[in-house]
Amino acid sequence: YCHRVGIMRAGKRLALDTPHVLKQSALKGVVWDIHAEPLLPVLAALQESDLVLQARLAGDHLSAITPKEVGETALQDLIKSVGGAKVQIEAVEASLEDVFLSLALEHS
Repeated sequence: YCHRVGIMRAGKRLALDTPHVLKQSALKGVVWDIHAEPLLPVLAALQESDLVLQARLAGDHLSAITPKEVGETALQDLIKSVGGAKVQIEAVEASLEDVFLSLALEHS
């Protein structure tokens, strides 16, 4: 409901803009919601892969950010290569948490 958002880390301002502009400009790729079993081995594979910029646990599923050229098929192949089953992948709109984590990692 806010018009402008400031993102800070370690006392330094990383970004200040509208939520929409931050979501558009701060992320360098596509955000994916991933439902797969077993969850933790799939997370480890995503975190170690060169196809993935960032991966994290997001409740009962995983969230991953990939470069724009990495598609759903490449993610499915990666997940299946480590024994992932019941794979469901969906491109989603970035959250402000995604923006914060991307900026924080970029400036760490």
